[in-house]
Amino acid sequence: MTTKDHHPAEAPVAYEDALKEYVEDYEMIGETEDGRDASYTPTQRERILIEDAIRGWEDPETTKLREAGQAMQGRAQRAEAQVARVRDLADDFDKRIAQLRANGGDRGKDEAEGMDVCVTDLRAALEGK
Repeated sequence: MTTKDHHPAEAPVAYEDALKEYVEDYEMIGETEDGRDASYTPTQRERILIEDAIRGWEDPETTKLREAGQAMQGRAQRAEAQVARVRDLADDFDKRIAQLRANGGDRGKDEAEGMDVCVTDLRAALEGK
């Protein structure tokens, strides 16, 4: 992933030229929050490190790792959405249980007890207990 591991023959010449030109001309231009100049021109050693960082970022293995991380993040977000949906369903069951207890007579109360056990177990599973 470092410059020494990169094989220049693998990269198109135009890309190599553009990368070298970009790094050679690179300057940080900015200012601090209170308006003072915060520009900086990197040293030659820093330019070598910048070029190495760019090559490492573009390395196929780094790209695979980045893509794998993004895929994992996507799966985690979908899982969180599914957990939220299950919590919503448990809330709906709680409302139904309350209705059965209030209006269902003895049979409704028995049904409510059975449902309540299921919902309690479901909530415990969601919390990892």
